[in-house]
Amino acid sequence: MYKLATYDAFFFRGNGEFSSGENTFATGIFPPNPQTIYGALRGNWIEQYGNVEDFNHGKYANEIGTPTSHGKLRLKGIYLSKGKTLYLPLPQDCQVIRKEDGKLEAHLLELEKGKGYESDGAQYRLVGVSNKKSESAEGKWVTVKDWEKLVLKREPVEVLPLGSFVQEQPKTGIYLNRATRTAQDGMLYQYSRNVLAPDASIVIAAELPSSLKRVSMGNKGTLWSIEEVPEFQGELKKLSDNPETVKGGKESGLVRITLLTPSLVTKELIDKDTNQFRFTGTDWIQSAIGRPQLSGGWDMARKRPKTRYTMLAAGTSFIVRVPETNSDAFLATLRETAFTDAGIEEGYGKAIISPVNLIEEG
Repeated sequence: MYKLATYDAFFFRGNGEFSSGENTFATGIFPPNPQTIYGALRGNWIEQYGNVEDFNHGKYANEIGTPTSHGKLRLKGIYLSKGKTLYLPLPQDCQVIRKEDGKLEAHLLELEKGKGYESDGAQYRLVGVSNKKSESAEGKWVTVKDWEKLVLKREPVEVLPLGSFVQEQPKTGIYLNRATRTAQDGMLYQYSRNVLAPDASIVIAAELPSSLKRVSMGNKGTLWSIEEVPEFQGELKKLSDNPETVKGGKESGLVRITLLTPSLVTKELIDKDTNQFRFTGTDWIQSAIGRPQLSGGWDMARKRPKTRYTMLAAGTSFIVRVPETNSDAFLATLRETAFTDAGIEEGYGKAIISPVNLIEEG
């Protein structure tokens, strides 16, 4: 795993409107989408070890692929860190409460059977554990150790908002009319750049064909240092391979699939006739999904816009049933599955599995 950090301001553009005018304000995204980081790694490899012309002619096909294929370069995860602590996206099936001291506390939602009179006919419900005012779980981050406490022991844990890792710097610009040397009417640009908070970094899990001295990405090539952090890899693997996941999933018959990176979706996830989750082929129980976004961008090799996909955010959770037969093999397969319809090599659809308990009435 590698830590990316910069002292400069940066801007990662999303797929929202980016127009001029006093009533338009452009907002970026953070952390950047997997394809942005993958493209930056590939582009910087070309800069340090080759040239674009040779890349276009397939000279580096084995290392970083070609304009239409992937080589050895793989992105396997995007996380955040503060100092020596690794943070993961908080599962969406959580209730986030702001305590009196201003800190945020996450409680795992409880899974209950429906009452039978719900308007949508759902057989199961995710229910909050507190009647206190809650905040969205989207954009919240939790340490690896607390993630384990939250999903395996159902203990409330402290979480951090995105503002603990990155701070906004609003910026306004104008377009200068070269003839009059005055501001051009209607050409006011407003957007928000970002700077990393002290000790904050982007952490990526990646397979690099060669070491990189630096990475340039975001806002006309902001330079990022790149440092290997193998201790984070061991910490994440220990969580992913926790035997309690297999034991708990077999005992309850239910598991939670939580996306650690966004997922690109091209068709329905739940079969309307069988009620099965497409990626597992077993019964879908419930989901916790934020508002989907669109993934796109500009394809520099083909010189045209990239295909746009519906994108589910990191932290999205799906609860599915574990089959009674071959449950060990099923759970082992889930740990290796990329839950995405596109962009596997670029790091989309990485997930972690955890057991779910159904709360019985009474």
